[in-house]
Amino acid sequence: ASSISINIEIVDNQLVLQVNNKKVYHRPSMDRPSGLGIENTKSRLQLSYPHKHKLSITNDAKDFLVLLQIDL
Repeated sequence: ASSISINIEIVDNQLVLQVNNKKVYHRPSMDRPSGLGIENTKSRLQLSYPHKHKLSITNDAKDFLVLLQIDL
């Protein structure tokens, strides 16, 4: 079973969002692009919070982890 944990907090005048998604195996679909949503998110963050954010994404065999920090 897949599980997702989401943590949002304000630390030292910074919004910190952490998302951890445990992966489950599924057969990949050949008709959908991969990574397009992530690239769009990066572009929107750069437009909305230039030099005021940090996005870290880890995608390994078991987990998909996202850490987003935005200076307030």
